[in-house]
Amino acid sequence: MSPTPTSDETVRILLIEEYNALALAIELALRKFSPRCEIMRYGNVAEAWEGAQRRPPQLVVLDHDPPSTGAISFFQDLRELAPDARLLLIASTSRRGQITDLGCVGALRLVEKPFDLQQLGEAVRSQLEPNSAKRLHDFAVSDCIALACLAAASVRLEISSHGKRAGEIDLVRGQITHAETESEKGETALVELLRWSKPLCHESYSPSAVARSIKGDWIEVLTRVSKQVMPAGANPPMERSAPRIRPSAENQPELAALPLDPAQCREQPMPSEEQSYSSVRSENGSACVAAVAPRE
Repeated sequence: MSPTPTSDETVRILLIEEYNALALAIELALRKFSPRCEIMRYGNVAEAWEGAQRRPPQLVVLDHDPPSTGAISFFQDLRELAPDARLLLIASTSRRGQITDLGCVGALRLVEKPFDLQQLGEAVRSQLEPNSAKRLHDFAVSDCIALACLAAASVRLEISSHGKRAGEIDLVRGQITHAETESEKGETALVELLRWSKPLCHESYSPSAVARSIKGDWIEVLTRVSKQVMPAGANPPMERSAPRIRPSAENQPELAALPLDPAQCREQPMPSEEQSYSSVRSENGSACVAAVAPRE
């Protein structure tokens, strides 16, 4: 088990990033906002799982753009190994700024592309707060759905809980089209599935032609049904634009030395990467990274 870090402890961060140059940019933000950190960097979830078994992490940062094959199984396995770890998911959505959380019962904290490195750093700082609510032991059906939808997958998610209950969720090109349990279908079944504790999710074959029982954008669907899952008195999932954090000496004094001021930099592509991020150079020619954007 990986304990929750305190302010005086070294934080072990598991970073999963396919592109080396982008990984270096993300590491810059991680080290700036969490100076006492040990970063374990891997290119895919299979390698990351091997590393996590040797040294369980306290924070996992996964770039899910492009989608990471095996992400659902990885997080389910890691849930048993490091239940108190926190999770940051970097991804692109079709509805930028409409959500800051994915579902009300899961473990995911989403950082949407494009983002400033300061925005990522603030998310890291928030996740490492001692009272941060979401932990990997909360990884739930809503997280499995989100990972598959963000990957624009066509897949059937077979869900089980405690070996006694079974259900399935169909997705077509990243949209939820059908859900079914032993007694319910459609959104009613989806609500039931979201209530299951410690579920196991298996990615099965692409769904066959079945009558569509759920309609609407997946973010709208997940937000709508999550409100029915929440316990009485709980706050609903947030549906507001997250503030964009810009580096400045006025609102972030500790960032004054970071060469990341858009006013003093101009965009230039890095020749070694496949447009995986936006890079800038200051007037004196020193390289710095301003923002990370979705890959085409």
